[in-house]
Amino acid sequence: MIKRYEQKYSIILALTFLVFGLIACHYQIIVDTNQASELKIGSPLKGIGPLTFFIEPFTSARHITGVFTKGKFQENGPNYIGYDAIGYNTKTYLADKPITQVVETAIGKELQRNGHVLIDSTKQKEADVIISGVVYKYDINTNATSTTNHYSAEVSVRIIASLRNNPDSSISKIFNGSKADQSAWGLKNETLGIMTNEALRNMLADFTNDPELIEFLKKVKCNNEKKEESIKFNK
Repeated sequence: MIKRYEQKYSIILALTFLVFGLIACHYQIIVDTNQASELKIGSPLKGIGPLTFFIEPFTSARHITGVFTKGKFQENGPNYIGYDAIGYNTKTYLADKPITQVVETAIGKELQRNGHVLIDSTKQKEADVIISGVVYKYDINTNATSTTNHYSAEVSVRIIASLRNNPDSSISKIFNGSKADQSAWGLKNETLGIMTNEALRNMLADFTNDPELIEFLKKVKCNNEKKEESIKFNK
C-alpha cells in the first residue's frame, strides 16, 4: 500500500514539474534605442559657439552577473539591459546595439543639437575637444513585493572632455539619469524600453547643463578665438 502511494506521489510530482516546465517561457526582448529622442530643453551648450568634437569609443564597467536563458545560466553581452520574472515567465531585455554605442550616439546627437560639429576618426586631428568615457550603469532593476512590482531604469556614465592638443587639460565627471515605474502585473515591453530611454535623456540633461563642463568649453572657445586673432594680426 505504501509503495503504491509512493509511486502515485512520484508520478504526480513528475507531472507537476512537467506542466510547470511547459508553462514556463523565456522571452528575449529587443529594446529599440532609436526611441531615445533628442532633448527638447534648452542647453547652455548652445550659447558657447561651435566647437569641433571627436568621440572616442566608450568602455563599459557595468556590474552584470548573468541570467538564465533557455534553462542555462549565461553571462550577458554588451547589449544586456535587464532581467524580469513574472510567475514562471522570464524576460531578458537587450538593446538593439551595444550599450556603449547607445551612449556615444546620444552624446554626439546632443552636441550636434546645440550647434557643435562632430567628426570621425579620419579627421580626429581637427578636433578641439576629445570626448571619452565609461558606462557604469544602463540597467533595468526590479523589486517585487507581495502586491506590486517596482521597476527602475538607471544610467550612470563618466564623461571626460579633454583638449586634443593638451590631454592634461580636461574635466571628468559622472552624470546620472533614472526613471521609475510600478505595476501589479509587470510592465509592457514597450514601457520598459521607454523607461531606459527616459533615463538616458535624464543623464544627457545632467551632462548638457553641468556648470563645470560649460565653463571648461567656454575657455576652449575663448582660447580658439585668441589664436585666430593672433593669426590675423601676424598676417
